Amino acid sequence: MTWPALLAGEQLAAPEFGLAPTHESVFAAGCRAFRLEGFDGDEQVVGWAGPSVWPSVQALFTTHGQALEARHLGELERTVGECLSRAGWRDERFSLIGQSGRPVRLNGQLLGLERSLFRPLGLLSESVQLNLYDADGQLWISQRSWAKAIDPGLWDAAVAGGLAMGEDPQGAVIRESWEEAGLRILPEHHLRFRGMVRVCRLIPVGLHLERVWVFSAKALQGFVPHPQDGEVQANRQVSAAGVRELLERGLFNHEAAVATLTSFS
Repeated sequence: MTWPALLAGEQLAAPEFGLAPTHESVFAAGCRAFRLEGFDGDEQVVGWAGPSVWPSVQALFTTHGQALEARHLGELERTVGECLSRAGWRDERFSLIGQSGRPVRLNGQLLGLERSLFRPLGLLSESVQLNLYDADGQLWISQRSWAKAIDPGLWDAAVAGGLAMGEDPQGAVIRESWEEAGLRILPEHHLRFRGMVRVCRLIPVGLHLERVWVFSAKALQGFVPHPQDGEVQANRQVSAAGVRELLERGLFNHEAAVATLTSFS
């Protein structure tokens, strides 16, 4: 695989959570590599278009050349969106991550694409996660709403969400803490950054490649999450071993479980 570089403090998910797909396995799954270029500093972005969208992406290469330049991003977004009938379209943008591992810019301005296109295009996305634990080391976890477009009904970290283009990770986790758990982060919660975990796996629509920014905080005595945004339908407390068990049973969001277990190892 051609990976965007790891940032300082970022680690790959351990082999116990499934080896990252190889170049050969991704190609055999029908994904095809493509490059975006023309960003500041000669950065390039590498993606793996899934089989359902590759013909549309390939047609753009036929029109514009071997690699798509940054000025064609809007056309790429429209073309792939139409190919997918805008399924799961969120009207939210994720930053495009270059081979340096950092968001790319054009004339100093960040560039991104609609977030629902990152998995079909095999692009590196970013998310934030808060592991909320009590004095006994029990973790609060949440069950995703059945209305969610991705992984409906699966268990997840107490607080988790995509990192929007230009958003600061700590600011994002503070915002998500209120939206998903009704938690206003205070000094006594001891919010702590635990590092980043890179997760990669083949999925039906293509390749899911994600960098999870992991935070932890201490739940105060008597606290019970009360979601504000309607995207969580239940909460419960489990041990780290409980997270692993739910993952093995296919009942926990893969990326969240891997990030939780990695940060607590």
